[in-house]
Amino acid sequence: MQKSPFSRYLESTIRTDAFKKNKIAFVSGPRQVGKTTLAKSLLSSAENYFSYDQETFRRAWAKYPDKSLELRAPGPIILDEIHKDRNWKRKLKGIYDHNPHAGPYVVNGSARLDIFRRGSDSLLGRYLPYRLHPISVGEKSLAPGPDQLLENLVKPAFAFKDLLSLGGFPEPLFAGVQSDALRWSRLRLERLVQEDTRDLLMVSDLNAFRNLIELLPERVGSPLSINSLKEDVGKAYATVRSWYHVLEALYYCFSIKPYHKK
Repeated sequence: MQKSPFSRYLESTIRTDAFKKNKIAFVSGPRQVGKTTLAKSLLSSAENYFSYDQETFRRAWAKYPDKSLELRAPGPIILDEIHKDRNWKRKLKGIYDHNPHAGPYVVNGSARLDIFRRGSDSLLGRYLPYRLHPISVGEKSLAPGPDQLLENLVKPAFAFKDLLSLGGFPEPLFAGVQSDALRWSRLRLERLVQEDTRDLLMVSDLNAFRNLIELLPERVGSPLSINSLKEDVGKAYATVRSWYHVLEALYYCFSIKPYHKK
C-alpha cells in the first residue's frame, strides 16, 4: 500500500481552471479530507497561507481585511476557514473587487462552506467551486478524462481492500493501521456531531442524534422503520423522522459514514 502523500486530483485543475481565469477557487469537502494540504501545495510562498484559526490573522481580518493580507508575497493566497466569520463574503468581495489581480485566491473550508456560499449572490461571477473527495481506488494526480477511467480501474492507485478497511481519508489510509483508523473515525464523528451538525441543524440533544447516526449503518440492506429507530434513540417519532431526512439531505456534504465495524 502507498504510504506517502501524493498530489491530489484538484491541484492541476485549480491551476489550469480558476487561476488562469482569475477566479477565486472555493474548495470544500468533508472534514480532514486533505483540503489544507491541497491548498498548501498550490502556494509559491508559505507566507501566503492565512488561517482564520490563527488569532493574529483573525483579529486583523475582523478590523481591516485588506491590511490582514499586507505581508503576502507574490503568488496564490490561501484563506483557510474564513467562512467562520459572519461577514466573510462581503469582506472577500471587497478585497477581490479592489484588486482582483493580487491573487489568485483559494478559499478553503469544511462542508459548511459549500452550504454558506449559496446563501448570497454577492460573490456571483467571482469564484469557481471545487469539492475534494476522499481518496478512491483510481485516484491520480490529474483528473482522468473519459478515456482514462477504465485504465485507472485496471491500474489502481490504492488497493480496494485498504480503502475498505481504512477508508479514503489520507491520515488513516497512509498510516495503514486498522485499529488507528477506527479510533480516528470515532474522533471524527465526534467532531461532526459536536461542531458541524450543531451549528447547522440546531439539534438540542446531540447524544441522541449521535445514537441515530451510529444505528443507521446497522440497518443498511434492511427495511427502514422509524418506529424501531425512535425506540432505540428514545425520541419522538416526528423528531427521529426529521433528523433522518436531514441526514439524507446532508449526507453528500458531510460524508457522515462511520467505518464498517467487523
